[in-house]
Amino acid sequence: MSIRTKLAIVSVGFLIPIGLLLYFFITTRSEKIDFAQKELEGDLYLQPMRRLMQHVPNHKLLANRVASSTTAMVSAKAELKAVRDSIDSILELVGKADEQFGAGFTSTEKYTNLAASWAAVKKKVHAFIPVSAAESNDLHTKFIADVRGLISLVGDKSNLILDPDLDSYYMMDLTLLKMPEQEDLIYQVTGLGERIITSGKRSDDEKIQMIVLLGLLNSNIDNAANDYTVAFANNPTANLKPALEDLSREKLGILKEFVKFTETTLIKSDSVTLAASQFLTASSKALQASYDMWETGLTSLDILLAERIKATKKDQYTNLGVVAIVLLLTVVFGMLILWAIVRSISDLSLAAKKVSNGDLNVHVQVRNSDELGSLGMSFNAMVESLQTYFVEVQQEQQESFRLAKQAEDAAAEVVEEQKYLERNIERMLVEMRKFAQGDLTVHLMPEREDAMATLFEHFNQATNAIGQIITQVQESTISTARALAEVEDISIVLATATRDR
Repeated sequence: MSIRTKLAIVSVGFLIPIGLLLYFFITTRSEKIDFAQKELEGDLYLQPMRRLMQHVPNHKLLANRVASSTTAMVSAKAELKAVRDSIDSILELVGKADEQFGAGFTSTEKYTNLAASWAAVKKKVHAFIPVSAAESNDLHTKFIADVRGLISLVGDKSNLILDPDLDSYYMMDLTLLKMPEQEDLIYQVTGLGERIITSGKRSDDEKIQMIVLLGLLNSNIDNAANDYTVAFANNPTANLKPALEDLSREKLGILKEFVKFTETTLIKSDSVTLAASQFLTASSKALQASYDMWETGLTSLDILLAERIKATKKDQYTNLGVVAIVLLLTVVFGMLILWAIVRSISDLSLAAKKVSNGDLNVHVQVRNSDELGSLGMSFNAMVESLQTYFVEVQQEQQESFRLAKQAEDAAAEVVEEQKYLERNIERMLVEMRKFAQGDLTVHLMPEREDAMATLFEHFNQATNAIGQIITQVQESTISTARALAEVEDISIVLATATRDR
């Protein structure tokens, strides 16, 4: 496995946890976007529900008027049919919303029950002979309960009640809980007040019931005001307060005035002298104020959720861009470092191969001041040491070769000298044998001027001297023999002479 592959594996090992962190970051951001998107879908589902809550209590009020056979029954019937048609249209919008979002909210069963409940209301209230006010109240109460149950379910399943941001959470609380309850209370106060005004008297139970309703309505108004305050104070984009502060103050003021007006005219007053039209005008104004607050609340909640999704996406894209840039720079720097490391190691590897092949004329270029640079410097120092050592070894080898040559030459000279000695000794022995056999003419000629030449010269001198001596002895012997012969001749003569005498 090459160094590039190993470093690439190490780089991938470092990139894997970064990739995992990036994955978890994207997943977390996506979950946050999905969370807000589901809230937005829930808000879209609730928009027709708000209109439903606006018309259903009114339908109940009108049905009670029709059932009470008051002088306003004829106009109430016409208005009741118009409200019924509006509710039918709104339920169609709710049905479309349920088709679009019901699977995610598991709200289809609730919506089916709601439609069935509304069908029961229409069947009884809009019959040829209308039902009693009590039965109408029961039917409307169940239908309103179904409406609020569907609102609560959508709010729960769409994450609205779990909203993590304080501004959108309190706007959700305002639109999902406070406003439906507020309008229901206003309609209850309106219905009870209308009965009191119509009868012209107020029983103690009705007074107590009115006090309880107004107390609940007043508490609801205060809680709504608190929701606005907290939402304004915890709104990072600071867009809620400019859009809703004046409107909320105005509408909450209208609601407070309605509560005060009702307390003054129907509770504190000993006699009921208030005209029904005057009370209904105040009630309608309070209901419109509540509708306006609900409508603007839903719109503001939509804006907050859309801005949160937009901000989250922007934050996600920004962070992804930053991470991408950082990763790109990391990869670039990593590749540069990898390239520098690989280049340095390749240079060292190539130089090492040359050295292993006997080429010491190499030099690694040191480009860095890190460990690899130190390694390159150490390698160059090692090569220089090897060069010095190699030169010394060559010198010693040459000297060894010279000494070996000398030894070889000396050995050859010894052998040659030995042969020379043996040859000349053999010649000398041959000549000596000849000399010993009486050949006095032996003579040795030296091959060169050395100790052997001196020996040959002395040998020649000795043989010459011995030859001369032998010659002299021979000559003396011959002379002696001649003398003896002459003596013998003389003796013979003498003997002869003697004998002759």
